[in-house]
Order: sequence, then structure tokens, then C-alpha cells
Amino acid sequence: MRIPLTQGSLYFGEVRVRLNAAALADAAGYLVASALAVLGIGVGVAVWLLLGWGRHVGARLARLEHAAQGLARGDFSQRAGGDDLGRDEIGQLGRVFDEMAARIGRTVDQLVVSESRVSAILQCRSATGWWPPTRRCG
Repeated sequence: MRIPLTQGSLYFGEVRVRLNAAALADAAGYLVASALAVLGIGVGVAVWLLLGWGRHVGARLARLEHAAQGLARGDFSQRAGGDDLGRDEIGQLGRVFDEMAARIGRTVDQLVVSESRVSAILQCRSATGWWPPTRRCG
């Protein structure tokens, strides 16, 4: 193959190039193998990163699930540790869960106190027969 060397209208000569088909095929094979190796390494790194990220997210969601199960059992001291869950949506969900659990705990405590007061009033009425309750029993 002859390749002319020119610049504008000036002719400087020509270069003769011989292509060896076997060498060209070897170079193409090496290029394809290198590209596949780089692609394989890239995919491997991506899978490794995704698995690590998935475990991280899974562990944070498991903490939320554990806290929710405790709350469902009536343990109002359960907290997800929202501040430790991160600054993303999962962390925000944990912080909201912790606020909700605290409010539910305070509400239940207030209900227990109110129930005790009502129970004491009803027991006093039952024992003394007075109504309306204008004086305290005992």
C-alpha cells in the first residue's frame, strides 16, 4: 500500500506500508482481550461496591425493623438510632421513627396516669356512694 505525503500542492514523496494480516489479527485479538479484561474488572468492582452498599443499607433497615417490632410489642423505649443511620432518607426515617416512639411513649404514660386517677375516683365513689366527687377519699 502506498500513502502519498503532501502538504497543499507540494508533493514530498510516498510511504510504502505493508500490512501483515496475521500481525493485524494478533493486534486486534490483543485489543479485544484487553478491552474485555478492563470491562470484567469494571463489572467486578461495580458488583463488589453494590454488594457492600446493599449490606450497609440492609443493616440500617434491619435496625429500623427491630425497633418497629419492639414498639409493636409495647416496648415504647425502642429507638432506631436515627442519628446513627446516616443523613439520607433512611436516616431521616429513623429520626422520625424515634420522635414517633417518644411521643407514643409519653402519650401512653399520660394515659396510665389518667387511668389511675379515674380508677381512684370510681373506687372512691363505689366505696362511699357519694357523687359528684366534691371531696377526696381517704
